[in-house]
Amino acid sequence: MTMSMSSADKMKAYAADARRHQIAVLPPSVVTSARGYSVDQDGDIRTGLLAVRNVGEGAVEAILEARKSAPFTSLRDFLQRVNTRVVNRKALDSLLQAGAFDEFFPADSDALAKAQMLEEAQRQADEYRQFAGLGLMLDADSLDASGEREASAQTGQEVLYIRYSSGTQQGKMALKKIQQVLTTSPGEVRVALYDVKTRRTRLLGDKWNIALSPELMTLLEDVVGMGNVKVSLRK
Repeated sequence: MTMSMSSADKMKAYAADARRHQIAVLPPSVVTSARGYSVDQDGDIRTGLLAVRNVGEGAVEAILEARKSAPFTSLRDFLQRVNTRVVNRKALDSLLQAGAFDEFFPADSDALAKAQMLEEAQRQADEYRQFAGLGLMLDADSLDASGEREASAQTGQEVLYIRYSSGTQQGKMALKKIQQVLTTSPGEVRVALYDVKTRRTRLLGDKWNIALSPELMTLLEDVVGMGNVKVSLRK
């Protein structure tokens, strides 16, 4: 089957022959699939990653290399560890459609729910990488792709984290009001902005450093009511 991946007719014949012998041909899996077709512990055939359309040799190598250290435990874990410049959005969509991420989804998830979970996992992974690039790490109030709270032993600098969207007028107005509020409480805590539209995180300069207080958080929560803006403390 590995030798014949480019021939649809041969693959169809081999799959039919496997079914006649009561051997299942399982979908690809980023957790267990090899490059080509393989036999799992139950004697079933596991589809190889190279058999997935739009997933080339480079993407497969990137996945297998990232998997060497430890199995992938969630969508976000996968996206944080693979090189997403090689395993690009087109490859990710194809892996999703082929069922290669199914181990990370609840059993009753439909196609739309899976696509939404992939989108959210990508956002979280982008966020994680950008914070790491700023010398900061997200702490345990992050959620994994299934919505479960993840435990984390990471500690670091405390940051006021603001999530907004520059793609909406409400988001832009809220950000301006937030910046006005921040100037009223100078201090030592850094401020980071995450733009949902561009998926970019930026750490504001020292002049935006603030002193945290219940009064400040109350003022910020009032601004949050303007639009889809979230304010939280991170390490």
